[in-house]
Amino acid sequence: MKMLALLASLILATTLHLHAEGGAVRLNVVQNVKTKGGGRGTTTQIRQLVITLNNTSNAAMDSLKVKYWFFTRDAKGGGNLSVHKSGEATVSLAPVGKQVLISENITSTYTVAHNEISNNNQVRGANGQQYNVPNVTRVEASGQRIVAHAVRVFDGEKLVGEYYSEYSLRQKMGVPPPEKPPEK
Repeated sequence: MKMLALLASLILATTLHLHAEGGAVRLNVVQNVKTKGGGRGTTTQIRQLVITLNNTSNAAMDSLKVKYWFFTRDAKGGGNLSVHKSGEATVSLAPVGKQVLISENITSTYTVAHNEISNNNQVRGANGQQYNVPNVTRVEASGQRIVAHAVRVFDGEKLVGEYYSEYSLRQKMGVPPPEKPPEK
C-alpha cells in the first residue's frame, strides 16, 4: 500500500512539473469548454481560460504581464498547430497573494468530413416504375479545431511562470526543454 502511494505521488509530482513550470509565480490554469453541434457535421467550440496566479515570494509584483494563446489544428487532419487567438492582461500580486484572471471566450467552428444524402433522384426502372435513388454527396472537412493552450507570465522581460496544456508547446514557443541533471 505504501509503495502504491509513493508511486502515485511520484507520478503526480512529475505531471505537475511538466505542465506548470516557472519561478516565483505559480499558475493553475483551468479551461472552460463548451461544444455546440450545429447539425450536418458542424461543431462550434467555445473555450475560456481561468488563470489563478499565486505569488510565492515575500515581495509585491506590480505590472505582471499575463500572455495566453489558443492553438488550433486543421480539421482535415494532420498539419501543424497554429495560433488561433492570443490575449494579454496586466495584473499585480501582493506578497504571497493570489489573483484570478479570466480570458475572453474564444470560438472556433469546424466541420468533419461526412456524407449528405438527398432523395431527389428519380429513376425509372425496366418495368416503368419510378424509384427514389438517393444522391450521396461527400462533404470534406473544413475549419479549425481548438486543441491546446499556453500561458506565460512576465515580470518585465523575465519569465516568472508558465503553463502548457501540451508539453511540446514549450519547444514550439521557443523555450528550450529543461536540462537534465547530471547523472551520477
